[in-house]
Amino acid sequence: MDGNLLEPEQYQCCNPNYSTLINDLLSEEDSVLKTVDMPETSTSVSTSCSTNVPPKTKKRKGRTSEFESEFLQIEKERMEILKAEVEKKEEDDDDLQFFKSFLPFMRQFNNIEKLEVRGEIQNVILNKYRTSFANNQNKQ
Repeated sequence: MDGNLLEPEQYQCCNPNYSTLINDLLSEEDSVLKTVDMPETSTSVSTSCSTNVPPKTKKRKGRTSEFESEFLQIEKERMEILKAEVEKKEEDDDDLQFFKSFLPFMRQFNNIEKLEVRGEIQNVILNKYRTSFANNQNKQ
């Protein structure tokens, strides 16, 4: 073996968690490769026993949750803007405001009376539509 690399047995005496460390490094490399979609490359294991490398996945999770929270905040703001636009359109709609003005009276009716009033309103609109349609046909 190369003169500056330790044999597995030599490294194991330096660090009793040798197999766990190697497995962690290999699984971390696999997850990074899958995430980045890069071709496989060979890795070299550091021979220094005093260096503890924190897993990169924790840092990535932190970035991901930060990104997710920023994304959620943007989506909340977007929803508030859309809601305000819908409310503004409703306020500006004269026809909608006209029909909303009947709500206090409609709430006083029982279900049968409400159905009768709704039917009468539909008949008024239908008759007006028919008259308007017939007038347009006669003009052509």
